[in-house]
Amino acid sequence: MKIIYVHHALRKLSNPPTQEDKIQPLGIKDAKTTAKLLKIMSENSKSNFKAIYTSPYYRCKKTAKLLINILICQFMKNLDLMSLRKFLKY
Repeated sequence: MKIIYVHHALRKLSNPPTQEDKIQPLGIKDAKTTAKLLKIMSENSKSNFKAIYTSPYYRCKKTAKLLINILICQFMKNLDLMSLRKFLKY
């Protein structure tokens, strides 16, 4: 099993910054490019992504959804220890 960590896309900072900050257009473009590269890596290694886990923050969920649109896998929001343990046994 491989676990790949992807940080959330570049965000627009509010004043003051919040956990619900939106993603910048460049961040959206970068997330889509990352997803395309991950898809190529997956196809070359003949393995598929099974799930994407994310924290509940807007920018993280938005980044995950951009990845899912290209990678076609399960979306597991609100990462917590119990979910991760179940996933790792999968």
